[in-house]
Amino acid sequence: MPLEDIRRRFDRSKNNFWKNFTELANSWTLLYNGNEGFQQVAIGEENELSIENKFLFDLFHQNKE
Repeated sequence: MPLEDIRRRFDRSKNNFWKNFTELANSWTLLYNGNEGFQQVAIGEENELSIENKFLFDLFHQNKE
């Protein structure tokens, strides 16, 4: 798959996560799956947000529409 398609789909998926999924879910967990395995980034439940890793949260939150 071309890298350009991966980037486009990733950005679209991030936007869908923030615009659609978090509004529909009772609770959600944002995980980073990097070289060191899963890292919990943030947890949302109803109207509450708990950020576990601000750097990764800000990175994931960048460029959202």
